[in-house]
Amino acid sequence: MEIPNCLPDLIADEAHDTMKYANLAAMHRGEHPDLGEMFMKLSGEELHHMQMLADKMAGMVDKDR
Repeated sequence: MEIPNCLPDLIADEAHDTMKYANLAAMHRGEHPDLGEMFMKLSGEELHHMQMLADKMAGMVDKDR
């Protein structure tokens, strides 16, 4: 089974977004705790998306072995 070329790019995109939201959380948590918390939740969601994609890709690699 061939792995779609888009999966590594999608994983990288989710990793980038995870860091983007984590940095925003760090920037805003002092003055605006609610905003910082929201950004941390968004970062966690992006991390979850990345893990889902990575798990799928790993499963496809294992099937090819």
